[in-house]
Parts: sequence; C-alpha cells; structure tokens
Amino acid sequence: MKIVLISLIPLITFAVERDFQVMKIFKKGEFREVKIYKGRNNSLMNKECLSSNLCLNAKVAPREGSGLTGHPGSKACKEFKNSQYKILKDKDNNQYGFCLFSDGSLKSAWSLIHD
Repeated sequence: MKIVLISLIPLITFAVERDFQVMKIFKKGEFREVKIYKGRNNSLMNKECLSSNLCLNAKVAPREGSGLTGHPGSKACKEFKNSQYKILKDKDNNQYGFCLFSDGSLKSAWSLIHD
C-alpha cells in the first residue's frame, strides 16, 4: 500500500503544476513572468494565493451609489491594506486586472466582488 501512495504523489503534484498559464506583471521597472492558476470558483490566482488566507478568502461587498467612475475590481482591491491593483498580460497580450496583496499573493480583481 505504501508503494502505491508514494508512486501517486508525483502524479498528483504534476497534474496541479500543469494547470496554469504564464502571464507577465510589471514590477520594479520590468515585466516578470508569473504562473496563474484557476483556484476556488475558477478565480485566477498565483500559487502564493492558494496558501494565503488573506488572498484566498478575499471578498468585498459592492457599495451602493459608488457611481460608474473607475474600475470596480480596482476599487475592490483598494479596500485591502497595502494592496495594489496590477494589470497582467497573457501570451496574446490580453489584459487582466489583479489584486497584489502585501504577502505577494495575486488574485483576479473581479473575483473580489463576483465570486
């Protein structure tokens, strides 16, 4: 039984590691690559978010009368102390808004208000 479990662990780890896409984030004056995974409720996030309570459980209730000015995901991200709204690009240069938390974790900004 132990032999079977040991042989399955690398397969499970490999499957999780394969389910990502590489995006680019602008940090410290240059674009850097970051792996983005589909997490809870298909929210896009980096690996650090999967182990961060701050990021994984981040949720903001929409405010009444906040108007139409500004990106709602950007506004939601600003609700968290020391967080920043960042734009990430995929390989086709499509842009996605992410919230960068103080612990280095990233989560899609839309998921803060829609998941």
